[in-house]
Amino acid sequence: MINAFIMMQMQVIRALAALGMKDIRELRGRFDKVHWIGLKERVDHRFRIDKEIQKEILKDEELFVKRAEHATGQSNCGVAALNGTEPVPGYILDSALDAMRNRGMDGVGVAKTLCFPKHPEEYAYSIMVKGVLQKDIEENLRLQWQTTGNEYTEDELRQEARKLTVYMRSQIIEKIKKVFLDPYFDFYGETRIEMARDSYKRDANDIEMDYREFGNDQTDPGDIFRFFVRAKKAAVHNYVEKTLLKYDWSHFLEHQFPHINKENYKDSETFLQKAEDMYVFDHSINITRILYTSEIIDSGFDDPRPDSIKSKDTVSMEDLLRMRKYANENPYELNKHLYSDRSHKIAAVMSCGKNFGTWKTAGRVIPWQTPDAPNNIIHVRLATGSVVEQMNSHPFAKLHTALTHNGETTNFEALKQRVEQFNLSPLASTDTEVAALKFHLIADEWAYPDWAVFESLSPTTGDDLALIDAKMRPQLESVQRVEFSSSPDGPYQYLCLRHDPYKNVTERVDIKDPADLRPNVTAFWKDHSKGKKRVFSMIASEEQAVHKMLKLLDKEGLIEGASADLTLSSSGMISRYMYDEQSQIYDYDFKDRYGQSITLQEYGQHFSVRRAKLTEPDRDFSGWERKYKIFMTKEMAKLSFNDVHWLLYKLVESADTLLRFKKHLEILTWLRDSIRTINPGSKAISSLTDMADYFLEKILDRVSNGGYKNYYYYSLHHGAPFAEKAGKEGTLVINAEGFLPEGSDPDHVLAAFLNRAFNLGWRRFIIYRVHGQRLISTAVMGKGDTNDVEMDVYGSAGEYFGAFMQGGTIRMHGNAQNFAAMCMHHGNLYIYGNAGKVCGYGSKGGKVFIMGNVVDRVWTNSVNDSRTQPLEILILGSATKYAGESLMGGNFFFGGMHFNEKGQLCLNERPYLGTKMLGGASRGKFVFFDPENRLLEAQYTHGKIAAFNDEEWRYFEGKIREVFELSNIPVYKKNSGEYINVEGKMIEFNSDVFKMIVPKGGLKGYESH
Repeated sequence: MINAFIMMQMQVIRALAALGMKDIRELRGRFDKVHWIGLKERVDHRFRIDKEIQKEILKDEELFVKRAEHATGQSNCGVAALNGTEPVPGYILDSALDAMRNRGMDGVGVAKTLCFPKHPEEYAYSIMVKGVLQKDIEENLRLQWQTTGNEYTEDELRQEARKLTVYMRSQIIEKIKKVFLDPYFDFYGETRIEMARDSYKRDANDIEMDYREFGNDQTDPGDIFRFFVRAKKAAVHNYVEKTLLKYDWSHFLEHQFPHINKENYKDSETFLQKAEDMYVFDHSINITRILYTSEIIDSGFDDPRPDSIKSKDTVSMEDLLRMRKYANENPYELNKHLYSDRSHKIAAVMSCGKNFGTWKTAGRVIPWQTPDAPNNIIHVRLATGSVVEQMNSHPFAKLHTALTHNGETTNFEALKQRVEQFNLSPLASTDTEVAALKFHLIADEWAYPDWAVFESLSPTTGDDLALIDAKMRPQLESVQRVEFSSSPDGPYQYLCLRHDPYKNVTERVDIKDPADLRPNVTAFWKDHSKGKKRVFSMIASEEQAVHKMLKLLDKEGLIEGASADLTLSSSGMISRYMYDEQSQIYDYDFKDRYGQSITLQEYGQHFSVRRAKLTEPDRDFSGWERKYKIFMTKEMAKLSFNDVHWLLYKLVESADTLLRFKKHLEILTWLRDSIRTINPGSKAISSLTDMADYFLEKILDRVSNGGYKNYYYYSLHHGAPFAEKAGKEGTLVINAEGFLPEGSDPDHVLAAFLNRAFNLGWRRFIIYRVHGQRLISTAVMGKGDTNDVEMDVYGSAGEYFGAFMQGGTIRMHGNAQNFAAMCMHHGNLYIYGNAGKVCGYGSKGGKVFIMGNVVDRVWTNSVNDSRTQPLEILILGSATKYAGESLMGGNFFFGGMHFNEKGQLCLNERPYLGTKMLGGASRGKFVFFDPENRLLEAQYTHGKIAAFNDEEWRYFEGKIREVFELSNIPVYKKNSGEYINVEGKMIEFNSDVFKMIVPKGGLKGYESH
């Protein structure tokens, strides 16, 4: 038994002896000798950390220093992907990364497939070489020039150092090629070292930009050299006989090739193809291991060269030959004790698949001009569980797969043990690397079917199994028996590439944790009208990145219009594209996580208002503005795109008086909110939405000219600090372009600027060109109630829209994102689109209308506080899961409806899309429109159906009518009844088609989580 008290006494005695004291009483009054551990150490540590952070900030550009002084902490990693039937220019992906800058930018990367169409049969072996760092070369060169009296500018020094760095790295890669590649591979295409190097992005003078333009002093990204290779037959045969069939056969590939043995394996092309894949992948791991991550510590491996020629900046052929020999004789997986972490980074394999590439850096911008490609995943990183190091950045490429990660895999040790069973030891010190290895193992090497890949990485649990086809449940359970113990745990989202160069299929796989903890916005754009299938699938952690991609795709002419046909939050799916021998995509297929096809509607013809030529129509449209709702509803199907373009153009051009400006802004706003409810004819609704957005920006830009009484304009481009006092009737029109997503400086951050404007007396706001700015809410305006504030918002609002409201009215003319209405106290919030995750968390009151869908955990821990406005939630669409957890009151309506591509009102799959509503709830009422009884009992195990009494029905009837009016849904009177038209059927509007679910009132209600 250990006596902790005696141990502490012994430590005190030892400390006294070290101080030359014989008695503890000698310490009296000697505070200089006492080190108060615990709190003091923690405080000192925090000061040290703060100093280090300030040092890092000072290394960045002046603009970012100024902004960082007021910026809040970055929030999380960000992932995004853009996949389509046409190659996408690399700068579009860079712009999408930049749109999520607030999620962390200490490591960015991209992975692509079909990016080397001239070499579809060869492995694109891409090696990132460091060996020397440019900043060290610069310091040496600076000393030389100063010693010799050379006059120079900093630019001249950097350019000369860059030349020397490239020269030295070229020498290193030439040696690596001779030692590690030439004996084992045949080469195709260009092999000259100077031609194999990827250039950094170039400036206007066609000069490679300095690496600090993409990061800082510490983020030298090295240089990437690429060779197109095939493994020599002898190398593959040796690998098969001495590795595959010798050690791993019984538990690795036998299920795929049960009849293969040493005598007949050469007769199977399929097996040799698989063996070559595995050989190339193992070869890439061994190079990265010995040259980048691990150092040999065996005493017999001392460098025999004289000290005078030893240098970390040089790598000799003898060094490389001895490292290769040692690594082959002492494989890392069996001899980890012989290796330590490598301090001198020489080279690493970035990627090595066929028609496949990865580029990543520890900086904040991808330095290389990456090739155009149709299949792309990208990542911005906030380092949380690992150091900021280039090979810790995402994506992690593993031959024909690559994985990016947003979140945390808390049980990565379990995943690590699983992959290490098959000699797949991680190279990087991050949980994402282990997840990438497991994805590679099951999706590439073992070729699991789609649904089994999902079930291995995101198992279906709890009540969710009840929503799955009964025939499929045994299959899911069989995968869980094998893989559940090594399935990831924690909040995570994986965006993965999986490329099959043998079946001519390339795809993106989106995987989320079973509890849907990570955010995402998925969008599709589809057009078959020009005799060719054009489809783009996008996903991002924040919606503004999707909007950025769409705008740039439209600019490039790859699509028409900068708005998505369909926007949703996916719980997991595959975007699959089939391509021909020229690497051209000719077809596509979208699957959900259970292998069921996702069918996209025929959205119609698209139109680019930014690129179209406008002509005056033959028809006279005079006076249509007076009854614009009737006109647009009845005539839209017959109007051409040019007609609509002309009408909206004229609205803006003729807004020359205050009265016309207000009226025309009202028309454009109504059209933006209601266009999805109108039959567009052969036109795509998304293009009409885009047109409305475009002309809303144009008409609000006119305010900058100062021609409208009581309307005042502000944008960051106006320059001078804002100190304009508000009049009683004044409306402040804010162009949000350029405002940072979050922070505390009103000169740079929109939320802080709103606080300044409120304190100056402003109460009416119009905010447009919003692009991901967070916490657009009355909550930022003052410490008390803000009941007299009115705000209209246009664009792509960031997270926390309308959160913490203390009164007032806010209208979002588009989609909101996660945490909308969070901790709302009172006020009125209208969202004419979708909202995201965790809406309304911790709310006490207020009215919220949402015209689209919401995601999971909506109005968790909320209460209907009798001291403030009643909690009323009116949602035309559906929620996914965990709605109303620990709810303590409030009235909710879920219509479970949407509008299709023809503006027709339709039912969602179910009025509530998931399970686990009202878990742990004690009060509150959920009312669902359910005319076809699609709501399943398994979805409300913590609730029960309750009948409406007269008072309850009168209340909800009024609220439902309000939803219909806000959503432009007519109620038809016929005989003595009232009806709404759903999917072409007239459904009588009465209490019989609605269900009310109330909590059971159990002790806790989390049994099925």
